[in-house]
Amino acid sequence: MQAQQLPLLEARHGLKTKQMARHPVEQIQRTYLHNEQDLKYNAMANVFGTHMVIRHELEKQILGSFQRLPALRSEFCALETITGRDTEMTFGDVFGEPAFREDARQPDVHLMMEAKLGMTKTQHYL
Repeated sequence: MQAQQLPLLEARHGLKTKQMARHPVEQIQRTYLHNEQDLKYNAMANVFGTHMVIRHELEKQILGSFQRLPALRSEFCALETITGRDTEMTFGDVFGEPAFREDARQPDVHLMMEAKLGMTKTQHYL
């Protein structure tokens, strides 16, 4: 009986993930930010020159590299300002924060920093 159920389960999940065609609107939503950025860079290159696009990409890389301590969440405020995402409030801004949950535990910064620096033999992650 299990041998018969297994192919049915695989077929059911396989149809959902592999064989079903995606809706065109879903594809548009997935590529929206990339297309918007390409249009912005093309306009920027036409007005200011290609050096401005390269400078903007370099600034994004620099601002995206700043990190807080391992236990603390990095906000990337400057990166959001450069990309223009600081004025938008999305669903993830409100409900996607694990720190806002009632059952969220505060990580031990000292243990995580010691583990990152290799000062302890065992890594203690909460």
